[in-house]
Amino acid sequence: MPMRKFTALLVLCPLLAAFSHAEPVSLFNGKTLDGWDYDPAVWRVEDS
Repeated sequence: MPMRKFTALLVLCPLLAAFSHAEPVSLFNGKTLDGWDYDPAVWRVEDS
């Protein structure tokens, strides 16, 4: 019985994720770290 539940989860989870209608969220604008909680001594944005 537990194997059937596990198999059902393996099948249903990807199917439910495929039907998600959420809009993508931009995490980084490519220029600054505005909106991020970070340590400026460790992280920075630089042109490569």
